[in-house]
Amino acid sequence: MSSFANLRRRVGIMVALSVVASLLAAPASAIEESPAVEETAGREAVEGKARALAEQLVKRIEADPTAAKLRNRSFAAVSGSDGCFEDAQGDTFVDDFGNFFVPASDLGTFYDDFETATATAQNHPAADIKQFCADFQATELALTMRVKAPVAPVDDLNLSYRIWLVDTTGAGTADTYVFHVSLLGFQFAFVLGGTDEDPVDCDAVADFDGTSFSASRIPLGCLGDAEQIMIAAMTLDVPDLAEELEFFAIEDLDAFYDLAPSGSQYRGALARPERTGDRPKDRLADADRIGTAIRISQHQFPEAGSAVEVYLARADNYPDALAGGSLGLGPILLVPSCGAGPQAVLDELDRLDPIAVIALGGENAICDQVVLDAAGGRDARRVSGATRIETAAMIAEEAWGVSEEVYLARADNFPDALAGGILKRGPILLVPTCGDLPTAVADAIALLDPDRVIALGGTAAICDSMLEQAGAGRAIDRYAGPTRFHTAVEISKAAFPFGAVEVYLARADNFPDALAGGILTLGPILLVPTCGDLPQEVADEIARLNPTSVL
Repeated sequence: MSSFANLRRRVGIMVALSVVASLLAAPASAIEESPAVEETAGREAVEGKARALAEQLVKRIEADPTAAKLRNRSFAAVSGSDGCFEDAQGDTFVDDFGNFFVPASDLGTFYDDFETATATAQNHPAADIKQFCADFQATELALTMRVKAPVAPVDDLNLSYRIWLVDTTGAGTADTYVFHVSLLGFQFAFVLGGTDEDPVDCDAVADFDGTSFSASRIPLGCLGDAEQIMIAAMTLDVPDLAEELEFFAIEDLDAFYDLAPSGSQYRGALARPERTGDRPKDRLADADRIGTAIRISQHQFPEAGSAVEVYLARADNYPDALAGGSLGLGPILLVPSCGAGPQAVLDELDRLDPIAVIALGGENAICDQVVLDAAGGRDARRVSGATRIETAAMIAEEAWGVSEEVYLARADNFPDALAGGILKRGPILLVPTCGDLPTAVADAIALLDPDRVIALGGTAAICDSMLEQAGAGRAIDRYAGPTRFHTAVEISKAAFPFGAVEVYLARADNFPDALAGGILTLGPILLVPTCGDLPQEVADEIARLNPTSVL
């Protein structure tokens, strides 16, 4: 099935997928106006479902009285800071999918020499672990896993988990879980762990190279800054999810799994090497803002053909591009409002080879000819409203459907929205500083149904009355400091409480360089002066984040 056909099916499946979680306009021009959420299930919405199921799976594992016993005898490691462990073949089991998400007391043991009260041995090569590896670096962790018959995530409309169970304390039981997930044609990587009072929830980089699945760029703060770790591995594959969920038949779905290494194994520990030398520094920059956006695109989507969509925003104004950072299927490229498209942009589009090219904003922002030229025969459409506020609301609905949080940024200035683009629990909506909450924003929040609404910036940016109207009885909060530098730091602390592998610096007094930076996911955007002394609050935040590199 083509990637485009996969995208078309996601909405129906996502509606059905909500059942699993419960276990726990007409064209205005030559460019089609995009109906929010109706075309595709946004990446963020799919990831939210994957995380929700992963959280339930972790609770199931940790609630089992025999899980610790099995993990205690199966943690594997090699001497040094990196290495691989082989696993026996043909040792997969099958169980009912629902049994992985009910309390252990209701089923008896989850683990018992790789068997449960309901599981039976059955060969399933897509879940059969061949090898798993770890590279424990001075500032980050990278993990890989090979199975006997891998399915590329882009071709997989079903649900598949690769899980590394990590002991960061030496207790012999897992306390941290690293996931690589394939779901509905997407792939994600994240880290869960900690306690109910102090949970760990970090992003990682997911990849598949044709033979191995990987979760990499994991900040050490997600591992409690452990000096040594032990690791085991698990798979869980639900091959008929896409078909069966449309009929809401989850209880009878087959779920195939493997645990590695099998049997009693050597329990050593991977030791983290000491950091040597200065932190690497680089620039995502070019001769102009259009070129800089291309560099950001190449940094975030280095593989040719790796973007599903590409978003076009006008280069001489900021609102549409900043709001578009929550669209996660591809990069934002900057273009002139009208006229000939830059050749460098056309070349980058050819490299990315997306299914669709989407203009952010109406014809006054980007004319039809620019979009059609950029699309080059690909599907072309537009996400737009009558104002920047309405366009941001349309983008939010396109990207999310529902979200855990919503962030408010003032519509007539850029710094807070610029720094807030890296917040990934919900979209940014633009609002006036004070006065009445725009209807488009109120409607978007009602549709997104977030748990919290958060203002970016102090009361001079967004007054309390505006925040309270937007909250409409929900929990509200504010990420703010006395200056734009401080506000960016507060946003960084909220988004990356356990550290980051990269930090991105952007000038505080102008928007172009970081205009397309909302797609960056490995760390925060911190605002700095063009030259002179680094603000102390920024220096302190970089020290806390302990990144591998600063860009």
